[in-house]
Amino acid sequence: MMAGTLYWNLYMAVTGFLVTFLVSLSSNLWQTSVIRGAVSFFLFFLIGFILRWIWWYILIKQEDSKEAEESPEVEPGKQKMDEDTAKETSKVIKSLLGEDNNQ
Repeated sequence: MMAGTLYWNLYMAVTGFLVTFLVSLSSNLWQTSVIRGAVSFFLFFLIGFILRWIWWYILIKQEDSKEAEESPEVEPGKQKMDEDTAKETSKVIKSLLGEDNNQ
C-alpha cells in the first residue's frame, strides 16, 4: 500500500514531459523533443512511485511511534491484578484443566 493515488504519478509524469519538451523544443527538432519528453515522462512516473513509497514509509513509522507512546507495553509478570480478578482467573483455569482431565 502506498500513500496517495496513481494520479500523483501521472501529474509528475505529465509535468516532466511538458517541461522537458518545452525546454528541448528551443534547440531541437520537435520529433527529438517528443522523444526526450517521453523518456522524461517514464522517468518522472517512476520517480513518483519512489516518492510515494517513501512518503508511505514515513507515515507508517509515525503511526507506529504514536501507537507506542499511547499504549506502553507491560512486561510479562509485571502486570498488577486485584485479588478478585486473580481468584476468578484461577477458577476458570482450574475448571478448564478439570474438563481436560475428564475427557
